Amino acid sequence: MMIAGVLAFASLVIVNFSISIGLAGVAISIFNTNASIQVLLSSLFLKQVITSGQIVGVVLSLVGACILSLGDMIIDKTCGKKATDVSSSTIN
Repeated sequence: MMIAGVLAFASLVIVNFSISIGLAGVAISIFNTNASIQVLLSSLFLKQVITSGQIVGVVLSLVGACILSLGDMIIDKTCGKKATDVSSSTIN
């Protein structure tokens, strides 16, 4: 329990720091993978059984966090433009 409290506090500090420098979207998506990480760690260290629904949830949350984290790079590779150019052209 103590480790969970320390990690939760550290994640809140990182989220607040990211919000202050403008990376809130990525930080919050990574922060929301907390439940998936807890499922993986509890199965690894506490030998708890993971259900099929938990496996689907873990995979979806990690894939979603990767897509949100790598979104600018994906846009750069697929469109051939910088992500800021694409977003400003959709606004105008």
